[in-house]
Amino acid sequence: MRLHSAWRYLWPIQSAGQLLSYCILILAVLAIMAAIVPYMEPVPPLFWVSLSAAACASVPLYAVLPARIDITTAMHATAMAALLHRHMAATGYVQTSGDDGIRHYRPVGPRWRRWEESRVSVRVCDESTLRIEGAVLTLKGIEEWLEAARPGTWPSDSRAV
Repeated sequence: MRLHSAWRYLWPIQSAGQLLSYCILILAVLAIMAAIVPYMEPVPPLFWVSLSAAACASVPLYAVLPARIDITTAMHATAMAALLHRHMAATGYVQTSGDDGIRHYRPVGPRWRRWEESRVSVRVCDESTLRIEGAVLTLKGIEEWLEAARPGTWPSDSRAV
């Protein structure tokens, strides 16, 4: 479920940091295209080169649009949260806090290489429900992990971490 307005599809930039990295990415793509275009026959118009550079650079912006999923599980939600904690660690996320009953995760790596919009939060709503909020692409990965996992393949130790 998306957590953003429909107009975000027209302007997916959510912060100044994203705008800066988007501009840098466009410049990098334009530089690569400027090196390739002279060898193309016939030479495409500058408008189409610029438009394709902007389109290529926009893909990561749509991947971090905010979304939410609610998971109802047959096992206790804290046990599921522990399994999800292991999955997040295996996919390159580190827990930053969990004091307020919500576990917050961010991607591993230096600040310049990640966006704040990539954060994920996991909250146990009741005995059988988890609410996960974060970037749409990360949540798609979690959904795929849940669909592929079979109860027999999960670790037997399901205590909360």
